[in-house]
Amino acid sequence: SNCRALFNVPRNLTDEQLKAIAERDGLVGLNAFNEFVHIEKEKRDIEHLVNHLDHMVELMGVDHVGLGFDFFEYLQSNTITSFAQDSYVGTKGFEDVSRSENLINLLKKKGYSEDDIEKISYKNYLRIIGEIMG
Repeated sequence: SNCRALFNVPRNLTDEQLKAIAERDGLVGLNAFNEFVHIEKEKRDIEHLVNHLDHMVELMGVDHVGLGFDFFEYLQSNTITSFAQDSYVGTKGFEDVSRSENLINLLKKKGYSEDDIEKISYKNYLRIIGEIMG
């Protein structure tokens, strides 16, 4: 999920929900489905997606955010149109997993440390899995 404060759709989480997840030592995965990124179609891009990540980190701390993309390139268009307003669901600059480097480079450009990027990319998930599995 992304941040409802940046784009008010029911799937995105409120600031209160984000804070409650962090208080319980939980994790929220950033969602790349473009209809959760911005109300304006031309702003459904990687920069506006990362704005959601920035907001989550600001509210929750870097230990409670991960990459939880929903890519749809494997779905047929009639399936996509059953839940999406537009048959194009890619976020510009981050259309599929092959564009992950674009996101990592943008995080570096915005000043995220290597340690923060590793936490966001996989270490936070490993921590949660370790806590659950024991």
